[in-house]
Amino acid sequence: MTIHVETLDEAIAAFLATLDDKRKDELRELIPTSRVETPRRWMEEVINMFGLEEAEQPLCKDIEECFPDESVFKGRVFDNDRGFFEAGILLREAKKILLKQA
Repeated sequence: MTIHVETLDEAIAAFLATLDDKRKDELRELIPTSRVETPRRWMEEVINMFGLEEAEQPLCKDIEECFPDESVFKGRVFDNDRGFFEAGILLREAKKILLKQA
């Protein structure tokens, strides 16, 4: 099931609402990278949840607008043929919120 949101803030709120306490603790420890299996699974979950493989959708565009300096790394640091850049940003920003709450 794809969750349709248009902004990063909406996506973070929707994503965090799906997590139980155990998964929130896991996210607090996660280092988002597509090159390691565990974070890659989290990223794939986020890609599927929000349909991030569709680069033209509003959420992807909002993420790029929020982080224009990081967008230059798209395809270099992240395997972005399927939305890994956007998923990594979303996970990182969700993690920041959880760490502030702790």
